[in-house]
Amino acid sequence: MAFTGLTESQKEDMVVSLATLVLHDGSAPITADSINAVINASGNTVASYWGGLFENLLTGKDVDELILKPAAGGPAGPGGEGAAGAAAAEEEE
Repeated sequence: MAFTGLTESQKEDMVVSLATLVLHDGSAPITADSINAVINASGNTVASYWGGLFENLLTGKDVDELILKPAAGGPAGPGGEGAAGAAAAEEEE
């Protein structure tokens, strides 16, 4: 995977995210030390705070749930008007 075109911060975020997924997929504990070990083994480097940040963010969370559930609060996609759009369409007729 190439990281060309990413800022340094984006690259670090991607590297830490992928390291976290490697640990999760291997059923290994997601700790700052284990994240940093995977990153070092991959030949990458990141700022020292990233491992601890991800550990704190994921402690007590179900990583599968975070991966599989869609994010809430985003804009509706095309045709996502729902009941409000249908009611407005009926009023126009």
